[in-house]
Amino acid sequence: KRLINEMNSLQETHESLIEEKKQWEENMLKKDDQLAKRAELLRELREEHEAEKKDLESKLHTLRDEADKEKMFHEKAVSKLMQDWNEDVTKKQKMIDDLSNEKSEIMEQFNLFKEDSEAGLEQERKRLMNEINSLNQILVREREEKEELNAKTQEEFIFFRQKLEREETQHKD
Repeated sequence: KRLINEMNSLQETHESLIEEKKQWEENMLKKDDQLAKRAELLRELREEHEAEKKDLESKLHTLRDEADKEKMFHEKAVSKLMQDWNEDVTKKQKMIDDLSNEKSEIMEQFNLFKEDSEAGLEQERKRLMNEINSLNQILVREREEKEELNAKTQEEFIFFRQKLEREETQHKD
């Protein structure tokens, strides 16, 4: 009888262990299913992340290209501005040189006529002095225009350079 009781007890223990094993296997299947779902979710998130990363890299590349184009445009504009400024300064300097030469020629003529007769000399001297005064006024105006042009061009150059520096700083940010 004791042997039967032990067998029955072992039978119950065996059935209990089989039931526990089934529950454990069910739990493992549930956990495997949950892990598979999590793995799928992680894969999807990773794919979305990669797509967003590629999109952002593309946008960054586009922004850099645009910044490079704008920088080149501003560099060309500054270069053109400097070229125009140099051409204007050269033209004004040539005009000043031409006026100075003309003034020198008039002074030479004046010195030659100085040796002429007193009557004709006084009239010629007045005429030449008027012409010299007129040329001096023109020369003064040309110099003032050159100085104004230099100042204006310098301000424009500084403005474009500051604008270019601000834009480069903004693009770096």
